[in-house]
Amino acid sequence: MPDFGYLTRLWRSNTIIWQNKLSPICSSFGVTYVDRVILDELSIRGPQTKRQLAENLGTIHQNLTRSIKRLQEQHLVSATEVENDMRRLKIEITKQGLIVNRNINDSINKEWEKILLNASSADLKAFTKILELGSEPLS
Repeated sequence: MPDFGYLTRLWRSNTIIWQNKLSPICSSFGVTYVDRVILDELSIRGPQTKRQLAENLGTIHQNLTRSIKRLQEQHLVSATEVENDMRRLKIEITKQGLIVNRNINDSINKEWEKILLNASSADLKAFTKILELGSEPLS
């Protein structure tokens, strides 16, 4: 039987390490780690209400307020009222937001290259398969 406690600690440790690698990348593009997650989500799934966005990111919509405001001020997302209800906003990534998100992703991919430089093709396939076990299908 695998040591699932070890897997939990390893996952947590790697999550922290990965976020620490990504935060300076995000910062160099003028966004926070959370801002980047929002941009990426909107670039993948398209426009969403604030509530949908929070649900897709596994958080509550109040947690996104500051990031959305900051992204609007930088013209990386736009927000429009849904059915004349100021409490319901549709959030959409702008062309500038798409460019910033693509540049961030390019930088992240370079980090992956550095990390996995010496991994064999078989190791990469196995690693990918393991990550896919706990993920939704990607398009």
